[in-house]
Amino acid sequence: MIEEIIVETKIILNSISQSIINDKNDIDILEEYDNLNLRTLKLLKIIIKEKNKIKWCDKFLDYIEFCLKKLFNENKNITVNDLHSYIINLSIIEDENIINFVSNLICDKFKNIIKDKKDTINIDVYKPRPNYLEFTENLVKQKFKSGITVQATGTGKSFQILKVIDLHQNLNKKNQNDYLLLAPKIDILRDMFYKSNEIDRIKFDKLKISKIIDIDNYNIVNFVTEKSFDKKLFSKNKPNIIIANMQYLIFMDETNINFLNKNLKMCIFDECHNISGNEIFIFLEKLKCIHIGFSATPLRNTKEILLNKFYKLYGSDNKLNVISSFDIFDGISNEIILPFKHYYFNFKSYLKNNDESDDESIIDEKGLEYNKSIIKNTIMNDIVKTLPYKKIICWCKTKNLAIMWKTWFDLNFKSFKTFLSISGTDFKENDLYLEFKHLEPKNKDEEIKAILFCVGRCREGSDIDFVDCGIFLDPVKNRSLVVSMQTAGRIMRIDKYKRKTHAVIIEGYIDSETNKSKLNADLIIGYYQKLLQISEDKTNYIDKLKYLLDNTKLNSDSNEIRIKVNDNYNNDCILNIDMKINDWDSIKNIVSIYAKQQIMAKTNNNFDSNKNIQLVEENQLTFSTIKFAKINKITNSNIPYKELINICYKEINNQELIFANTILRLDKAKRDDKGYKYFDDLQFSIQGADAKHSLLEVIKQCLFNNFSFEIVIELEKAGKLFLNNDNPHKLNTTNIPKTPTKRKLN
Repeated sequence: MIEEIIVETKIILNSISQSIINDKNDIDILEEYDNLNLRTLKLLKIIIKEKNKIKWCDKFLDYIEFCLKKLFNENKNITVNDLHSYIINLSIIEDENIINFVSNLICDKFKNIIKDKKDTINIDVYKPRPNYLEFTENLVKQKFKSGITVQATGTGKSFQILKVIDLHQNLNKKNQNDYLLLAPKIDILRDMFYKSNEIDRIKFDKLKISKIIDIDNYNIVNFVTEKSFDKKLFSKNKPNIIIANMQYLIFMDETNINFLNKNLKMCIFDECHNISGNEIFIFLEKLKCIHIGFSATPLRNTKEILLNKFYKLYGSDNKLNVISSFDIFDGISNEIILPFKHYYFNFKSYLKNNDESDDESIIDEKGLEYNKSIIKNTIMNDIVKTLPYKKIICWCKTKNLAIMWKTWFDLNFKSFKTFLSISGTDFKENDLYLEFKHLEPKNKDEEIKAILFCVGRCREGSDIDFVDCGIFLDPVKNRSLVVSMQTAGRIMRIDKYKRKTHAVIIEGYIDSETNKSKLNADLIIGYYQKLLQISEDKTNYIDKLKYLLDNTKLNSDSNEIRIKVNDNYNNDCILNIDMKINDWDSIKNIVSIYAKQQIMAKTNNNFDSNKNIQLVEENQLTFSTIKFAKINKITNSNIPYKELINICYKEINNQELIFANTILRLDKAKRDDKGYKYFDDLQFSIQGADAKHSLLEVIKQCLFNNFSFEIVIELEKAGKLFLNNDNPHKLNTTNIPKTPTKRKLN
C-alpha cells in the first residue's frame, strides 16, 4: 500500500517538476494541480534549479517511504491526522509549504486506497457543525443582509468568519471585492491568521481541504503589524482581506476611508458588542458595505442608545437581524463544547478597600491566610489533582495581586511552572503568555502542570489549548455574567485527546447573604443565564428554560446540583457548593419563580421596558416628584418614592417573588441600621433608595409580574416623564406657551 502511494506521489511531483523545467506557464500549472499554490510553486522552482533538476524528488520521497514503512510496522492503527503530522515533523526540507503540499498528496492517496475498508480513516478536516450550516444557509437565504450571529465561545466562530468571506466572493467573482475583518484586540486577528508572524499554513491547508476558504485566492492586507496605511499593499487582481484592530481604524482619515470604500463589500466585526464605543460606531457608519457582526455576548445592556447602534448597523426598523444563534446550551447538547463543573468556596474578602481599580489595596492578612488554606488543602490537593493536564488560568484583579499570588504558588507548588501576563503590556513583553499558550503534552498521557496568573487577559478572543481549569483568586459578591461567560469560554474547548470531561471553574464567593436559599438559588439562576443567550425565537428560549427548570436536581449525598441539557448524563453541568444544602425546596421555589417571570416577560409584547429604563437613566431625578401613580388598579397622587415601592410590593404580595427580582437591598430580618427600615405589613426591611433606583425597581417588578402601570414624574427643571406600558415618553414644558392671565377690568 505504501509503495503504491509513493509511486503516485512521485508521478505528480515529477510531472510538476517537468512542467517547471519546460517553462510552462504558472497559471497552467496551478490549474492542472488543484492543491498546488503559487508560494509552493515558486519554492519548487528554486529547489529544482538547485537540486540537479528532478532527481531530488525521487530521493526525497524514497526517504519518506522508508520512514512510513517503519511507522506502520510500529503502529498498525495510524490515523491520517497522525500521518500528516508525522510527515511534517520529519523536517526533510526547511520550507513547510512544500512538506505540507507533499504530505497532503500522500494523505489524500492514503485515504482513497483504504476508503472501502472497515477501518476507514478520514483525513483530518474541520467537519461542518450544526451552527456553521445554519449560519451559511441563512446568509445565502437573506442574500447577505447585514446582521449579527450569536455564537457561544468555542463553537467555531473563526471558521464562520472566514467562510462568510469565501461564500460571498464565490458568488460575486466578477467584481473586485474587498473584505474588512475587524476585531478589538490584535491577539484575536493574530491567532486567526498567523503562527510565529507567518501565515499558519497547516491551519489554512486544513481549511482549504475542508472547503472553508483557500487563503491563496486572497491577498492579505495586514494592518495588525503594518501600521501605516499603504495603498500598495492592496491587490488589483485578487480580492483583499484587510485585517485590522479597532484602535487602528478609528484614527483613519477621510481620504483612506474613501479609498477603503471603493471596493469594500463587507465589514466583519468579531466581538461586535464593542460598537458601544462612539468612535468605532462613527467609523463603521462611514463604511458603505454589508455589516456582519459576531459575538458570544452581543447585547450586554439594554440601553436604547446601544440598541439603536445595533439596529442601524445590524438590522432595520428597530429590529435586530439575528442571522443565527447558537448558545452554550446548544453547544453542550451537540457536544461541541464541554459542560461546566463549577466549585464555589466561601472565601474571605482580604482587600480592606476591595477596590478593583486600586493596585495599592490594603491586604487583610487574616482573610488572605484563610483563603490560602482552602487553596492549598482543598483546591490543589483534591480538585487540581484529578485534572488530566493541570494547565490552569488564574484571574486576578490587579498586577500587584497577580505577582503576590504567583510568588506564593512558586513557594508552595514547586512542581508547577508559573507565568505572568498583564493586559496592556507590549507584545514583546507577552512572551510568557505565548509560551504558556503553546504548551502541549508530548503524548496523550502527559501532564503539563503550568499556571498562568493574569490581569485583564484570557477573556474574549483568546484560544488556549489544553487548559482544563480556571480559578478566580479574588472573591466578589456578584461576578458579572459577561465576565463569567468570557472567562469560562477559555476552559470549555474540547482537547484533541478528549481527556477533559468538564470545564472546571473554581470561584470564591463572599457570603453576605443572610438568606442561604437565595444565595444558592442565585447561583443556579446565574447558570440558566449563562446557558441561554439572546434569541429572536422566543418559543425556543422558553422551551429550553422549562427543560432546565425540570431537570435541575440535587444529589444530597454528594451535595452536588446537576443541571441537565439533554439525556446524556455526561453532559450535565455540575455546581458544587461548600455548604450543606438543607433547603432544596425553598431554593427550587425561588428558581421556579424566576423562570416563570422570564417566560412571562418573553410572552409580554406590550411592555416597552427599554424605553422606560432609558427615560429614568437619562434624566436628572433629584428633587423630582411623583404627581400620579397607578399600579394595576391602585391609584395615588403626590406620593413619596418609598411609598411607590411599598404599593408595588403590596400588589405583588409574594415575598419570595419580590426578593428574586429586586435590584435593591432587602433583608428579611428587622433592621434599623445602615439606612434600613422595617415594614410590618411586608415583613422585611428595605434599605433607602434614591428616586432613580426606586423607579427602576418598580419598572422591573411590574415587568416580571405582568402588571400595568402609569407613573407621571415632574422634574425639577421644566419637564415631565410619562412611564407606562404603552407609550413611555418625556414632555418638555419649557417651550409650551403659558395660558395668558385674564386682565382685571377697571
